[in-house]
Amino acid sequence: MSFPSNHPSKQDFEDFHYKKDPWSTGRLDFHELVRGEIIKRVLKSLLEVTQRSKHLDIGSGEGSLLSRVKFCRQTIGLEISTRAIARAKLLDPDIKYFEVPSNKSRLNEIIPKSKYNLITIFETLYYLPDQRQKQLLQDAYDYLENNGILAVSVPITGASQY
Repeated sequence: MSFPSNHPSKQDFEDFHYKKDPWSTGRLDFHELVRGEIIKRVLKSLLEVTQRSKHLDIGSGEGSLLSRVKFCRQTIGLEISTRAIARAKLLDPDIKYFEVPSNKSRLNEIIPKSKYNLITIFETLYYLPDQRQKQLLQDAYDYLENNGILAVSVPITGASQY
């Protein structure tokens, strides 16, 4: 399925998640296992994990990656699709998810202001218009603990669809 524009709507995401795991990220093939393990090791090596460590993931999808890199005391995911959140909660009920309303664009309109040791935004930014991308990155920075890590991943242009 392709989206009708560069900036899909909430309904586009609901339609996209009608099929379980539309990106096939939950499959436990070699590529996904290695990718998850590399991300986990890199993030853990950069982050001083303590009993108080908190992780915020923006654009969690169905939670396949978030459940694999879970190592902080508190893990929170933000996602626009209610279908994706329902599937993510089945995968790992210990992760708390918040639905992102389509009419809200600031983090403080979605979740209470808090500081996180780790904030991840994987394969999400490109769905947003440029101005909202900048605002999201600024908001993420504002939610970041001193010496925290903001990890962002975007696909490589010309690569096969992920």
